[in-house]
Amino acid sequence: MKVQATRAGFYEKLREAGEVFDVKEGEAGSWFEPVESVESAPKKATARKPQAAANDQA
Repeated sequence: MKVQATRAGFYEKLREAGEVFDVKEGEAGSWFEPVESVESAPKKATARKPQAAANDQA
């Protein structure tokens, strides 16, 4: 699974904060956290333009 280092740590080699890398499924560490995949990430809402009221166009 893909994880991202939240601070420097060691997993197979020295990892820096912000680095994304693979670990075995189920691995846990206090200095990295799972990265959400594009498929599982919630979709961002897009802002809509306000619609003009019918009487505003007069």
